[in-house]
Amino acid sequence: MKLRQKDLIGITKRTMFLVVPLLVLFLMMFYFYEDSLEDQAALLLSTEQEKGSEIIRIQLEAVFSQFVSDLLLVTDSAEFKRYLRYPGEYNSSELEQLFLRIANKKPYINHIRFIDDKGMEIMKVDHFPNTLAYLSEPSSLQDRSDSELVEFARNHDPTTLYVSPISLDSRQSYEDGHEKAALVLGLPAYQEGEFFGMVVVDYDACFLLSFLRDYQRAMAKDIRFGLVSDNGEWIQQGELPCSEALQEGRAGSSLFDEAPALASHLFAEDSGSYIAEGTSYSFDAVKSPENIGLSLASDTGRLWSVVSYYSLADLPELAQILLLQHPSIQWLFALLILLLAWVFLAILHLRKTDRLQLEVSSLISEYSGNGIMVIDESRRINYCNQAFEVLCGYSKDELIGKDTHGYLPPIEMDRDGKKNEEPVSKPTWVRHKNGNRFLTNRILIKAKTNIRKGGYTVGVYTSSAWDVSSFVDHAREDRLKLLPVMLAGKGGELEASYCLLIQLKHKLERDLHYSLITESVFSTGLSEFIASKLTQSEPVYAFSVDTYVVLLHEDSPERVKDRIKGLLLGIENEYTSFSKLVQNQAICGYSQNPGGVMSMARLLSEASMATKMIEDSGKHQCLLFDENVHNQYLRKQAILNEIPRALNSSSLSLYYQAQLDVASNRIVGAEALIRWIHPELGFIAPDEFIPLMEEHYMISMLGEFVIRSAVTFLKNHQKFLLSVEPNFSLAINLSAEEFSSQSFIDFIRDELKEHDVDPALLTVELTERTAVGSLQTTDMFMKKLHSIGVGISIDDFGSGFSSLSYLMELSMDEIKIDRSFLESYPDDDAITIYKTVLLLAKELGVTVIAEGVESEEQLAFLKQIGCNRYQGYYFSKAIPEAEFLEQMRG
Repeated sequence: MKLRQKDLIGITKRTMFLVVPLLVLFLMMFYFYEDSLEDQAALLLSTEQEKGSEIIRIQLEAVFSQFVSDLLLVTDSAEFKRYLRYPGEYNSSELEQLFLRIANKKPYINHIRFIDDKGMEIMKVDHFPNTLAYLSEPSSLQDRSDSELVEFARNHDPTTLYVSPISLDSRQSYEDGHEKAALVLGLPAYQEGEFFGMVVVDYDACFLLSFLRDYQRAMAKDIRFGLVSDNGEWIQQGELPCSEALQEGRAGSSLFDEAPALASHLFAEDSGSYIAEGTSYSFDAVKSPENIGLSLASDTGRLWSVVSYYSLADLPELAQILLLQHPSIQWLFALLILLLAWVFLAILHLRKTDRLQLEVSSLISEYSGNGIMVIDESRRINYCNQAFEVLCGYSKDELIGKDTHGYLPPIEMDRDGKKNEEPVSKPTWVRHKNGNRFLTNRILIKAKTNIRKGGYTVGVYTSSAWDVSSFVDHAREDRLKLLPVMLAGKGGELEASYCLLIQLKHKLERDLHYSLITESVFSTGLSEFIASKLTQSEPVYAFSVDTYVVLLHEDSPERVKDRIKGLLLGIENEYTSFSKLVQNQAICGYSQNPGGVMSMARLLSEASMATKMIEDSGKHQCLLFDENVHNQYLRKQAILNEIPRALNSSSLSLYYQAQLDVASNRIVGAEALIRWIHPELGFIAPDEFIPLMEEHYMISMLGEFVIRSAVTFLKNHQKFLLSVEPNFSLAINLSAEEFSSQSFIDFIRDELKEHDVDPALLTVELTERTAVGSLQTTDMFMKKLHSIGVGISIDDFGSGFSSLSYLMELSMDEIKIDRSFLESYPDDDAITIYKTVLLLAKELGVTVIAEGVESEEQLAFLKQIGCNRYQGYYFSKAIPEAEFLEQMRG
């Protein structure tokens, strides 16, 4: 149908009077929306600045606290105190040995010195990277009587800490090979009220600044972070190496020269933000920790300031919002809307002209995502759409007028011409032009037409959702008519061969709806790829878009395995999936027919079992079915069958692992852990039955069992537990599904209320990954649990996420640090992480529990750093209820 000039004029008028005014309104709304986006982007970037500055500040304070601890290790030592009382040769030698031991354990220490009351260096240890510390020669000791260090020591008491500026000059002109800047800390020493000297430790300042540089490098956006001294000079800027940042010409530049008005804001409060000279600044004061018992010479206690900044002109790029980056896009949208509106008006005009029912029906069929084929009473194909063409590999010209025989299984026609009231979907194999087979679900709909007297049958073909095991069971009931008959040899007997079941693993991405055309193109290409890789003459059977079966003739088991591995590798590396963003990952379970009579159903079932074991264990890429696989499969099925009974029997119970106070080693709580000891199957590990319960949607039943059992335990022993430990708390674990369910929170509240159990006795644990998955949702449910008085604990902290900032967004009571960090002790990184978490937890008022304590050395470390609680095999594994109560009495 062509548009006439009159039609074009009418469409143009409607466009001018209807579409153009709407476009003007759209552009006005877009302008206001753009302003709103800028405000939101600025707010989000300001939040990122504040969080980044706070994280860097916490890390700097933690490292500085470690530096001070090293200095106090000297001044509080018995060796130093003896030396102050009796500065003889023997005590002097002891103190030198202490200097050496400390320097060798701390790679970031450059020097440890003692300066006497006259300002003379009388003892000094030098330490260089990758070498052992050593005592300086007496000839190298220098007179420091006119230095700032000695002047400070003579005018301050022994609780006032000397902190030098961070610069290349802070090396005190040693000229001994240390190239990096130093941070010098010192404490005056007094004996019986008289000035005796000063202990000085020179630290590698770049060690302190390394976290700031690493954090800057990790930033995906161009927000700059730096460290500023009290006089406004930059100490470190951005991701430049420390030595380069402090070189002449780069160090010494002043922040206050760039933004003079910022100075008053910077010192008016510890943290805040300010906009000046087209730049957004955020700052956070780095202070000396209050718990060290030392003071600074300055009244503010400020060491430095962490400052972040970005140019407001870069806001669109930093926000990564397309509409801000490309303002002209509004005109493209307007043009597109104008074009679409004109096309829409033209289509409406055409539809008014001609509404032939047959043409509309054909159009709907043509664009349907399902395969559609129309057959007359003589089984001749009258019509098929593009989806069916792709499915069978033949063009419409090749199919129309042909009999369905050879393309499809026999189609039973309804001779009396009645329409089926409820069409039934049945599995149907479609033979592709290349010889491979594709399983579909087919619905046959009987209908009549007004154009011709006879009736016709419409076949609608949709994607198959059958898994092989279910399909085999269905095929057995259908007398094996649906099983792949071409896999059998003459007389129905199978030759010596292997049945391969190839499964694509990324089903999560496949849960999105794809049309039959898309799936058919993918399955066709992959089937041909499999056949070419295996050089087989038998067809490949596609049970679904993710599942393929083929028979492989091969005598050597080793060669079969090699060929399968090559095929799987080829699928992953060479074959493209629906989306280039989704990589194909393939597994293969296979069964063997040594020759003779073996049913196809059995071969498929065995291959399906092997594939299922791969999916569950995740330990193999390909697996041959054998007796061991069969036994494992049977055990899994037995466990699955026993789960409902276990929930109502004594074989499933809670064990209790004590949680102890680090300082007093007193039991203050416990974690309830599920254990299953079956009378026939023996001990069934949680990682055997919990995944099965999740897979079969029974995890909520287990959650209710744990909650009910835990509340019953607390009810029976509440009085005793509180008499032994008034702050006793029992922790239970909830899955992500349970934790996000309002019904579970209601269930916990009702159980506690019904059994008259104090909610404060119960703590709910969830893993770090569950907590961070959706911070807003997690915090909402945490607050609901807190509203009924139940505590919250974050389990496995540090196992999957490295950022500490999210802790400030959650309403938790406890943090359980993952056992992997204690396993790494005394690794410096593990120690730093523990100390950093403890500092942040102290600010948030959160209890820290160390998991996996297995040695006295680990417990001593936890005591040293002030960790609150611990649990682990060092004290006890999880034990039955009666034994745990004995532990409490003990």
